Amino acid sequence: MENDGLLLISMVAGFVVTLALFTFVYFRGLALIGVFQTNNYDAGSFLKRVIKERLFEKHATLIILLSFIGWFFMEFLAPTIAAPVFFAFATVALAMGAFKDQRAVVKAGKSSAKVPRDLKILYVYLILTAAYFATIFSYENEINIILMTISFLVFFQAPPVFIIAANFIVRPFLKEAS
Repeated sequence: MENDGLLLISMVAGFVVTLALFTFVYFRGLALIGVFQTNNYDAGSFLKRVIKERLFEKHATLIILLSFIGWFFMEFLAPTIAAPVFFAFATVALAMGAFKDQRAVVKAGKSSAKVPRDLKILYVYLILTAAYFATIFSYENEINIILMTISFLVFFQAPPVFIIAANFIVRPFLKEAS
């Protein structure tokens, strides 16, 4: 009977982390597609702007690094709560990133997804991101903290690359204006 409560808590926590992840991915994609659009879908110009303006996810990356350090020490002090604490911090990092990107989309005053090309890029970007996480979580039954931390760190920095890859995939399916 007491496992039922733990199962319910785990399910709710998993739902919250997943919701935060999807929200972050969606708004990060919208914000970056808007930047990509203003660079006329040129990958080189887009990457230069991302680097020049430091459009990387800095705050979430810092939170993930701190949560990794916390997990490392909690493994020795209280191993049963190490993973939940890591995922709580990951949820906070995702929520902060989503909120920041959502504000950027609203401030720009437009939704990139209104343009058909941008909508296609967004869909492919979401699929690529889902494939990234499906690959990570399919490798092991047990959570490996180092793999998880590196995966999140790469994830927070990779969206510009996913946007460029999505554009590359979508490009052959676009109608060329004559």
